Amino acid sequence: MSIAKVKIAYYSQPDKRRLATQYKLFAALQQTYLSDAPISSVHVTALCQAAHLTRQTFYRHYHEIGDVVVDNTILLANQFLKRVDNHLNADRLAAAFMVDLFQANQTAIAMIFWAHEEEQVVALISQDMQRVNNYNGTTSKATAFKLELFARAIISFAKTMTRHPQMTRDSLIEIYRQTVPAPQAIFQIE
Repeated sequence: MSIAKVKIAYYSQPDKRRLATQYKLFAALQQTYLSDAPISSVHVTALCQAAHLTRQTFYRHYHEIGDVVVDNTILLANQFLKRVDNHLNADRLAAAFMVDLFQANQTAIAMIFWAHEEEQVVALISQDMQRVNNYNGTTSKATAFKLELFARAIISFAKTMTRHPQMTRDSLIEIYRQTVPAPQAIFQIE
């Protein structure tokens, strides 16, 4: 008997104007990051001018500048989840998918740490994994604890990876497999 695979990505289409705003703000913020300016030097007015948007538009969608980085991370995470959804043996390929995502988005990943948003990103990853895990009916405190540890392992791997750009894809995949637990291993012990 075959078991239907539950889709884990979000498939609703975001508002096109909201997405365009996100892309413009992230591109402007990325230019600031690439200029080696500290996040503390970024002001909403200057960011909006660089993105050709109004402050009103910024505050309609965001509370602070770091939210732009977090929203970009959410978009990246959903790309990863869509890729997982499209493969039947995604558990076996998860390490490669993750490394590919990190390598293709090295600057965006580094910006999480530059903007000091790693705790927010850990919380989002944990919540998303909890959402997916709820389909399995496992919602214990121990599971929540393990999911947070798993999210922290992913973020730690990403941070370390940004510091070692010389590493090959194959080496990174092997290191990921050795240091970050496979998702199914998280739920084996309750």
